[in-house]
Amino acid sequence: MYTGWMADAHLEKVQAFEKGVTDGSLHAPWKDEVWEKDNGTKGKSYGLDGLPGSQNESNARAGEAAELKLVDLVKGSVIKAGDVLAYKRNFSQIDMIIEKDVIIESINRSTYALTVLIQPGTSPLPASLLERNPQPSSPPTQIMEEISSPSQLENGVLDIDGRVERGRRPNGNAWKCFTVWRWREDAEWEGNFETFANDGKWGRENHGTLFYLRGNYYHDR
Repeated sequence: MYTGWMADAHLEKVQAFEKGVTDGSLHAPWKDEVWEKDNGTKGKSYGLDGLPGSQNESNARAGEAAELKLVDLVKGSVIKAGDVLAYKRNFSQIDMIIEKDVIIESINRSTYALTVLIQPGTSPLPASLLERNPQPSSPPTQIMEEISSPSQLENGVLDIDGRVERGRRPNGNAWKCFTVWRWREDAEWEGNFETFANDGKWGRENHGTLFYLRGNYYHDR
């Protein structure tokens, strides 16, 4: 009683916490949300060309890091061959969540553009492409070449996926739709193929969204 931990005000906080845990409304902010809070714009004025969801809004929220392009992340080895780029976006107007992975097969050392592999339709990437020593790609795997921006990659993914037509794709921030998965630095993956096959990424670790990685890279340079 002396510390006040059983006081009415404290009990109300405990009850609110328990309710949040039970109904799922309580959550720790995702690192992208924290980054936006610390680095995003303060106001709500977007100007005539900066409506929510537009490219201008995406750039404003990214702050000064928006000057960096995808090729800059490739040059800085923030993105590497062998990385899986996991796409996920909620198209609320048609009540559909699209999730699809691509894997970076190679990087053009002259332009730093990406060549990625993707399966047609809703099929996942085959295990033969996700292993440490992947097999050469073969049909029906498709190749997307000279990818130099997240929006270009997003449109390519959605075109091949086929569930959302171009006319039904609202503006958005493609940087937030792709998460980078990369091989573990340690050697624990050896001999544990069943576990890694089940996680869908074959032992790769989640390194964050392109949006998050771009912000970190900008401030760490």
